[in-house]
Amino acid sequence: MKVIFSISVDGKVISKLADEKHEVIRFHKGPYSLEKWCRPSCSKLNFQKLFPSSTISLEVPFTLDEVKAAIWDCDDNKASQFDVVNFFFIKKA
Repeated sequence: MKVIFSISVDGKVISKLADEKHEVIRFHKGPYSLEKWCRPSCSKLNFQKLFPSSTISLEVPFTLDEVKAAIWDCDDNKASQFDVVNFFFIKKA
């Protein structure tokens, strides 16, 4: 268990819990307050849009050939993040 018994603020040691909380909140409000941040906006960006006829193909399930092609494009010595079996084994199996 980690415990903070006191903090030093501007050379002054503070050990009362309520004062410590106040100083921590005050410290973090300064540089991280919303008023001081310039937030980027996407409102003026002109993104290309898909035609409705094109969006239908995004919801079609993958075919066996597409899955096989994706696996065969991978390096044999690589493995997925959650698996210890590399693609060489998968291709041979």
